[in-house]
Amino acid sequence: MSKKTLVFALLLGVSFQAGIFAQVILEKPGDPPGKPAPRSGYGPTAAGRSIVKYGPFESVQVNVDRFGRNIRGDAANEPSIAIDPTNPKRIVIGWRQFDTVHSNFRKNGYAWSHDGGKTWTFPGPIQKNLFNSDPVLDTDVKGRFYYLSYPGGRTLKLFRSFNGGVSFTGPTYLTGGDKAWMLVDKSSSIGRGNIYVIWQVLHGPRTFVRSTNGGVSFSSPVRVPYYPTFGTLAQDKAGTLYAFGLYRQYFSRFVLAKSVNAKDPKRTPTFSARFVNMGGSMGFGGTPNPRGLLGQAQVVVDPTRRGYVYLLCSVNPPGRDPMDVHFVRSTNGGNSFSAPVRVNDDPSTSYAYQWFGTISVAPNGRIDVVWNDTRGSSASYSRLYYAYSLDAGRTWSKNIPATPKWNSRIGWPRQNKIGDYYCMLSDKAKANLAFAATFNGEQDVYFLTLGDCNKNGVHDSTDIANGTSYDANGNLIPDECEYCQKNLGSGGTAKLSVCGDDLSKAGSKATLLVKSGAKGAPVFLAFSLKRRSSPLPLPWGGALVPDISDPSALVILMGSADSRGWYHVTWPGGARGVSSIYTQAFAVKGTNVRVSNALEVKAGY
Repeated sequence: MSKKTLVFALLLGVSFQAGIFAQVILEKPGDPPGKPAPRSGYGPTAAGRSIVKYGPFESVQVNVDRFGRNIRGDAANEPSIAIDPTNPKRIVIGWRQFDTVHSNFRKNGYAWSHDGGKTWTFPGPIQKNLFNSDPVLDTDVKGRFYYLSYPGGRTLKLFRSFNGGVSFTGPTYLTGGDKAWMLVDKSSSIGRGNIYVIWQVLHGPRTFVRSTNGGVSFSSPVRVPYYPTFGTLAQDKAGTLYAFGLYRQYFSRFVLAKSVNAKDPKRTPTFSARFVNMGGSMGFGGTPNPRGLLGQAQVVVDPTRRGYVYLLCSVNPPGRDPMDVHFVRSTNGGNSFSAPVRVNDDPSTSYAYQWFGTISVAPNGRIDVVWNDTRGSSASYSRLYYAYSLDAGRTWSKNIPATPKWNSRIGWPRQNKIGDYYCMLSDKAKANLAFAATFNGEQDVYFLTLGDCNKNGVHDSTDIANGTSYDANGNLIPDECEYCQKNLGSGGTAKLSVCGDDLSKAGSKATLLVKSGAKGAPVFLAFSLKRRSSPLPLPWGGALVPDISDPSALVILMGSADSRGWYHVTWPGGARGVSSIYTQAFAVKGTNVRVSNALEVKAGY
């Protein structure tokens, strides 16, 4: 065989494989509907709910029974989240619902919460006996919820809710296809209220439709140059629409399309498009998610910086590292882009998968990113990580682990993947994430908030920067949200805490904080290895707990309270030996003594 013939044969093989690949990923009914799992709960519970805790983070299960407990034997994955802009406590999450893991027949599952995600109600799929896949949710500016799902072929269904997601009406049928994405126009433009839908090139060549009447009907499809595939949509305040994805199904070529007139109900939408270097190829298959994508191409816009467009994708970079989360940005409305930036901070030699990279932007411009990460374990076990940027993506925070490890290769509902994407929306204080994991030994959908651990309505980074929270161990989580030493009570008008690391561990650090409310007052600490058999009442209020008559006892002047009446110091720990230390604080100002509660601090050295 000549070299020319060999090259031609290889090229033909590549083209043939691309065509076969397109058929393999097509969402279509396979198995018949299976017998639903009994809707009775089991699994980890907290206050009657299925909750998974990791440090200060709480992942609340969404696909639950009427008691808020896990439903044994079902599966749920590929979640999408929508939040009512008129009442952020009203949240809806949709997902691919498999009533039994013994069938890959999936439905349009959903659950609603009217308390900000603390509790969830799963009334069952929207259409209980029909195939539906690839859910995408959004809201309009009036708080109406929209649910897009894919029943197969060249059709999509749109459902609407006018009661906060408690129930949905419809569907409206529209032309569409596999791996569709939807966006409801919330801009300040003439397109406010429009609904935009795009899908993958397999069901092309016209892959974009628009509704100008709230989803009652949709336009005929129009062509988008370079056919952005396996991606998402975003829109700026002026109504400019962006679509980001792969060029056709070429996994190493990314394209951003842009329309300035899709907002105009009187004009047929037209798009321009350009290729973007993401520093690697989108992933499909592989150990963490064998028959699914390893993350979609994602686009968001910065509401605080005109013309700033951000792109993110988990990609396979050059070299041996299998997957990283890469970020690029444009400061001129998508006309040019920066070089790719690696968001995950593990060594490139760790050979870990950072997959399902997901991005959102807060109204104040903070960029939030999450992903699944196999660092420090086999490629079958992942932990969710979080990072953020406060300077438009120029620099990124240290990566913060937010869940226990979980096995992505179990709980498959006769379909060897855990979906193709996660979904996240950010507010000023936090990121609100819908994700799938196998904490129960099966695939389930969870809701998790990131970035406001003390729930004071301020992002943790702001608390730490302003000194309203301390971070002795430097992990970007306010110390008061982490391990806190045992409170023995017996306090008066001051408050003492020691929070941060567990001080019995090597290299640990915690913050000793006294809140006395007495500006400039000298602060004394009493320490003892013994506690009194019974607290001694004090004339200034409270009672003394440390046994200061014991030879081990000390009373030390630590310093003066600041303008807020606070005093803090870092307490280092260790692992050579551990002792229980009983401590209490006193702030003295004139004849006024403010007594704190007592603590039992287990500290190492």
